[in-house]
Amino acid sequence: MKQLIPYLLPIILLLISGPLFAPMKYSWSPNENTTQVGFSLQNRSDSLIQFQIYNESAGIYHRHVLELQPNGEYGIQLNTNIQTKLKIYHCPDASGSCSELNLPKADIIETSFPVGKTMYISWDGRDLVPQNEERTRDVTKAGYFLTNNVQDSDYNLVQSKESNKIYPKEIGRDPWEVFPKAQTYLSSLDQFGNSLRVAEAYTDITLSLWVLGLMGGLPAGGTPTDEQINQAWDRLSRQWNPDDHPDEPNFARAVMQIINRSQGNLVNSVIKTAW
Repeated sequence: MKQLIPYLLPIILLLISGPLFAPMKYSWSPNENTTQVGFSLQNRSDSLIQFQIYNESAGIYHRHVLELQPNGEYGIQLNTNIQTKLKIYHCPDASGSCSELNLPKADIIETSFPVGKTMYISWDGRDLVPQNEERTRDVTKAGYFLTNNVQDSDYNLVQSKESNKIYPKEIGRDPWEVFPKAQTYLSSLDQFGNSLRVAEAYTDITLSLWVLGLMGGLPAGGTPTDEQINQAWDRLSRQWNPDDHPDEPNFARAVMQIINRSQGNLVNSVIKTAW
């Protein structure tokens, strides 16, 4: 037993110290001056927001439109020595105008951050503020170090009021028209009516497969891999980036909501068990 003590002691110390240092689970990486998570956005507003991160090191997520539910948080590994820009689409009228059935007309908030700093920030519905709530020993509640985080003085917000703009190309358009087979499937579910489109559509596997164009390419009873799902999401979200549709940005954002929620449905581990 005495011979084992030198080997057991480090393990015991590690087990004891683990819970004490658990909040500080992210640190600087020695490779290319990156962090394990260089960017984190919290949505502390009352409504869903969409956002885009402009940083080439973000891989397929660079310029893609992503979604964040109220009280949600999104983190991603970034090279913090590359300029990072952020665009947030916020619907001031809360969830009603953010529905893809109503072509969300959003206010656009844009900013850029200094290089060399982490970006752990929160959107509260009016302002973009550094994450500092519930901090413990200079880390956020998610465990990100705040010692090199941006401060209010490091960035300026530019807010563009888009809510009252009318884009003629969008008048009378339904974003589901982009997905005709999914639209046909929806119309066949008469017993659910419109409630399926709003409340239940994004737990319907068949609908999500039609949206992402995966239904026809699967064998009978087959299910797509996460890689196939994400590849389909990547292809469609590149096509419907609002930056590339200046004459119909709200329509493009509405289409992106359908794409994002369909992808989220198919990779949901809980829903997968019912396949």
